[in-house]
Amino acid sequence: MKYALIFTALMSLGCQNLRPQSPQETPQESTAQVNTKEQTPIQTEKEEPLKVGLILGPGGARALAHVGFLKQLQNKKIPVVAIVGIEWGALIASSFANKASSHESEWQLSKIRDWNGKDQSDVRETLKLIEPYLKSARAESSRIPFACPSLNLKKSQVYMMAKGRLDQLLPFCLSYPPLFEPYNFTISANRELLRSAEFLRSQGANYVIFVNVLNGLSLAEPTPWLELAHDLKKPWPGVNDRLDLVIDKKSIRDFKLQTEMIQLGFDQSQEFTEKLLQKM
Repeated sequence: MKYALIFTALMSLGCQNLRPQSPQETPQESTAQVNTKEQTPIQTEKEEPLKVGLILGPGGARALAHVGFLKQLQNKKIPVVAIVGIEWGALIASSFANKASSHESEWQLSKIRDWNGKDQSDVRETLKLIEPYLKSARAESSRIPFACPSLNLKKSQVYMMAKGRLDQLLPFCLSYPPLFEPYNFTISANRELLRSAEFLRSQGANYVIFVNVLNGLSLAEPTPWLELAHDLKKPWPGVNDRLDLVIDKKSIRDFKLQTEMIQLGFDQSQEFTEKLLQKM
């Protein structure tokens, strides 16, 4: 009898513990309801808009095609936040950066149209054709940040030239045989695409485009230029996109073909700039 009473009491307590709790007595359910009310939709970060930085590659007279590409960019109102020019690309890039205008580049280059592109010992002799303009412009005062890479052969060191009057700065970036002999032991650093891309990113660019004009180079050109054309076909770190302009075997000395070169660059870059505009 005693054990029966104990057993009955235990059963009674167990039944009370098994009784379902009301919603107010269920902490887990209550917490879940509160959390559900407090949740907010997840917001995804918007992609940063493209900020275009340009590297205008080397090519002697073939670099005149860069002007056609710049005209396409301006026609489509694609802004450029910074620009680098290599070898003759430096003259085009600097004149574009000065007033943020492809027309400025075309106008200044028209003054050297009659230069025959023959070998000269001093690059400054050719630059005298536009000396008043070059003396009036400074790289650091350009509307668009500009630089050009040069290689000091004596010190075996590359410099990104980004300060100074253009008549004093450009000889360090333009000189490259056979068009010009080294200037003060310095030549254009034609392969410094990575260093160029780093400069552009330091100026705010997040989308670096390399424009190459050495495709289809004639086998009659000097061997160093043929080797350079081969090297520039490779993918380069820091470059997001590239435009390969085929200048139909025009010579690096064909400066008299300025109008034709610019038109080739304009026509061949149309599709590229249309796709770029869609990414903006």
